[in-house]
Amino acid sequence: MPELVVEQHHLARLDRQGDGTTALDTGHVLVAGGYNASAEVHDPETGIWRGAGAAPHAYREASATRLLDGRVLVTGGTDSVGARLSSAEVFDVASGT
Repeated sequence: MPELVVEQHHLARLDRQGDGTTALDTGHVLVAGGYNASAEVHDPETGIWRGAGAAPHAYREASATRLLDGRVLVTGGTDSVGARLSSAEVFDVASGT
């Protein structure tokens, strides 16, 4: 298996810890949550970050899974005070929702 090399070109627009991250079929990376209620998309070729929508609440340590249709399912994790979440969010990166 080839080694994954990650280079940091620019910092994300928001400070994140414990975020849910997944590679998109475009080569971009969705980063969701991480102590806040938003998502961003990173373009590793240009180093540019852009907003990708909002969630109804802040969460961390969630699982982010790319679906076959290109949307991303974010499930579980904990809220801003550490309580376990049983919710799920779907981010449609194409529409920013």
